[in-house]
Amino acid sequence: MAITSALDLEIALVPRKAMPVVKSIIRQTFNRAALKPPAIGKELQKLQNAIRALQIDAPAFPELDALRKAGASLQRLQIDARFLGLLRSARKAIERANVSEGWRGIADATNSVKALHNQIVSFGQTNQQPQANRPAYSLDDEEEDEDA
Repeated sequence: MAITSALDLEIALVPRKAMPVVKSIIRQTFNRAALKPPAIGKELQKLQNAIRALQIDAPAFPELDALRKAGASLQRLQIDARFLGLLRSARKAIERANVSEGWRGIADATNSVKALHNQIVSFGQTNQQPQANRPAYSLDDEEEDEDA
């Protein structure tokens, strides 16, 4: 008990069926507490500004909506500092997509942002701690079978 209070932790008995919910709540709490590195935040802001500038220059292209959504999806992610270079290259691809190239330049920029999103998400999934192995059966079930 002294260790839990020293570590500012709480002991709780939770039914097994409710553990996924508790783990999800804990994960959400830690994700909100984690902050993006300042360089990532600045680069995301530059990326959004580049998308807005493109929307002002060519508001008639329907492909811009997909680019805007792809850019917004990056805002919701917890981006590691290792992705700063890829984030910059995605922004530069957006800046290169000018009106004269039409939908092709915008589509290339959208694909670049979507690929970056996929890399960040897959990186986050591989860095998560593996879940503990659960036994295929529990001994409690065997005792119930013997009583019957």
